[in-house]
Amino acid sequence: MRRLGVRNRASIALLVALLAVLGVSSAWSGTSVSAQDGEVIAAAITPGSDAVVDDGPLNQRSQPNTGGTVLQVLATGTLVNVISGPTSANGYNWWYVTANGTDGYVVGQYLAEVGYPIGSNVVVNSNYVNIRSGPGTTYGVTDQLSTGATAQVIGGPSAGNGYTWYQIQYQTSLTGWIAGMYLTLSGGPPSGTFGVNSWIMLDDPPVNLRSGPGTTYAVTGSLNNNYQPVQVTGTATNANGYTWYPIATLGNVTGYVAGDFFEGGIYLNDYAIVADGPLNLRATASSSGTILTTMPNNASIFINNVTPVHANGIAWFNVTYNSTTGWAAGMYLGDA
Repeated sequence: MRRLGVRNRASIALLVALLAVLGVSSAWSGTSVSAQDGEVIAAAITPGSDAVVDDGPLNQRSQPNTGGTVLQVLATGTLVNVISGPTSANGYNWWYVTANGTDGYVVGQYLAEVGYPIGSNVVVNSNYVNIRSGPGTTYGVTDQLSTGATAQVIGGPSAGNGYTWYQIQYQTSLTGWIAGMYLTLSGGPPSGTFGVNSWIMLDDPPVNLRSGPGTTYAVTGSLNNNYQPVQVTGTATNANGYTWYPIATLGNVTGYVAGDFFEGGIYLNDYAIVADGPLNLRATASSSGTILTTMPNNASIFINNVTPVHANGIAWFNVTYNSTTGWAAGMYLGDA
């Protein structure tokens, strides 16, 4: 299953609908303290948005660290409003939120964006996404869908193995469960999988570089190196069954590429997580570089404002983890 990707926020109307599906009320509260060390995936939360506790019980604290006083314990399904953040401490990204009328800090890795109610139409926003027989990675893979596949939500959400799962119906023959991070509401803006100024990595070479956003434009070159990093320089355009991105290579060659053949969406000078750990942090941008430390799964890291390096078939990003700075393989990183 693809590890990376950026999800779009649902509208307020969808928020209300989801709460009805979940049976959530603002009076929910937990009775135990979350260990806050499970295998979870960070949500793409932003200040001003609404989110839901995806993996509770979750402590809400007075300070953005594990030493802060526990103000209350939030149960799975509790709605929160994100005020500000993130703040990095103790290996987590902390968000300042309002929950049940109380303001305090929670670990962002245990929040999820408000998702998709039953009956909504969704589009798969990444390639080779596994469809499973149940809501979790322990269930068997029954099929795969790729970017652009449109389906209808018929069940969920259901939490499992750090993901929020939705049951979908694709055409008439395929029913199964998919992780919500790989879905986008149908009829929304062009895929939006990769943002302007983010770095993406070629994961299915070779791919044509074109003079414009479509297959009718001239081929000006070819990208042939696995996990070659390129930077998105403008907004996406849908044409000829693909979502096209204007990009610039490390050598400053420019053109348009079809996003289907890339993964990533990593921003410099921003927080991220280790999406598939443990991951080695190395002294140099090389698979033979000295290992400075090993970063656990879901570790909060900071992507430094340093141009990535392509070496050994890997896109390397300069990151800082627990005051140690080094190089990490980009295909194992995710958005915080």
